[in-house]
Amino acid sequence: MVFSTLNLEKHISGFVAQVNTELLSRVLADLAREFDLNQSKRILLVLDQAGWHTTDQLALPEGIDLFFVPSHSPELQPAERLWPLTNEALAEQVRQLYRQLFTRKLR
Repeated sequence: MVFSTLNLEKHISGFVAQVNTELLSRVLADLAREFDLNQSKRILLVLDQAGWHTTDQLALPEGIDLFFVPSHSPELQPAERLWPLTNEALAEQVRQLYRQLFTRKLR
C-alpha cells in the first residue's frame, strides 16, 4: 500500500507491504499527532469501503472524520486513476532491486 497525505505545510508518505486495521489505526494516530488535530481542528478523510477502513475495531483519533464513498465507484476517487502509474513504477523498482540482489548473491 502506498499512502500519502498532502498539506501545504506538511507532507507524509510511505510504503507498506501489507495493510490491516492495526496499521491504519497507527497511521491515523500519527496523522492526528503530526497535524495537532483536536475537537476544533479537524480533517475529513475520504476512503473506500475496504474492510480495515470500516471495522469497529479501528481506533479513530479525535479530530479525524471519515467519509466512505459508495462501493464500486472508482470514478469518485481521483487517486484510482493514478494507481496504474504508481504500480508500474513500483513494479519496475522491485524488478531492478531483485536483479541487483540476485546478481550480488551469485558473485
